[in-house]
Amino acid sequence: MSTSRVLISRCHRDTRQQATHIPTRTDEDELEGDEGTPLLVGERDVGVTEECEGSPLLRKEKNQNKYKQSEGDTMILGDKLHVVTVITAIYVPVSFIITYAIAVSNGHVEAGFPYISDTGTLPPESCIFGQLLNFGALIAAWNVYIRYKQIKATYLPVNRRGILRANTVAFILGLLTATGVSIVGNFQETNVIVVHIIGAFMAFGIGALYCFVQTGMSLKMPEVPGSTPFINKIRILLCVLDTVFFILTFSGTASSGIGNHIYHMRWASSEPGYAEHLVATISEWLMAIFIVMFFVTFYKEFRKFRLTSPQVVFDIKPEIGCDQLNHTEILGTEYVGQNNTGTSGSFP
Repeated sequence: MSTSRVLISRCHRDTRQQATHIPTRTDEDELEGDEGTPLLVGERDVGVTEECEGSPLLRKEKNQNKYKQSEGDTMILGDKLHVVTVITAIYVPVSFIITYAIAVSNGHVEAGFPYISDTGTLPPESCIFGQLLNFGALIAAWNVYIRYKQIKATYLPVNRRGILRANTVAFILGLLTATGVSIVGNFQETNVIVVHIIGAFMAFGIGALYCFVQTGMSLKMPEVPGSTPFINKIRILLCVLDTVFFILTFSGTASSGIGNHIYHMRWASSEPGYAEHLVATISEWLMAIFIVMFFVTFYKEFRKFRLTSPQVVFDIKPEIGCDQLNHTEILGTEYVGQNNTGTSGSFP
């Protein structure tokens, strides 16, 4: 039951009494539910609570359970958000293994630690690689969005502006990281090398920056349900390791003379620069794994939250009067007027 009551101005009491199917109550009274259970009209139930000069802002009497989070109001996996981290931990490595196996079986790359991108450069594995990374980018963005909404729901009511600003920055960085993953999958290094490198930098470089921002925020947010000092230490460790292997990947790539082998994906141990090449490729695989593991650290915190379906707001044309809007029902939901400007509400 909502603890906040909506006080309706006395100047609207006469208009309210004309609506015979809406009970007339004083400011302090409670509305009765369908089964006689007291039901308080709260801000959450009514939505926007403003005055309209021609008519009160009233919503049809509902049973209290109508406004509770139900299965119908919950998004897919909305009440099992921690499963998203499990999906991430399984999907990404399996995607890499699939394209790696196809590339090795076709003789396109050597079996000993090729670059991840090399396993998706030539057809037919390039087609599969692109599609798998597109889905992987969506899953990564899903994690980023859940984390963003989680922190916003926790700190918006208490107006922690610093945390909220950092949360917005992290959200943008996370989306850029997901976009980079998709770019890597769709722009092969043998076709558009510049765009491919930009996508790799977005996926790994901006991805590492996202991890750092989230870790810094975690140290400032002990109030988040599910957050523990141990998880924060794991995140710090993953950030450090991710940074180290990021440096090793790009330095190893540069020192291996990759410019002479940009279209040569089958390296032999006797070739110059092979050792540096091996350091770079192993570091790239580990870096990708550590970023995935960072998303997995959200598991415990995601279990404490759930997402509901987004609200849909209808704007009614101004020429429709408030009297007509008092009891307008759209798709089973009653919408009420706001000074002849429109109505708002959500699907049941």
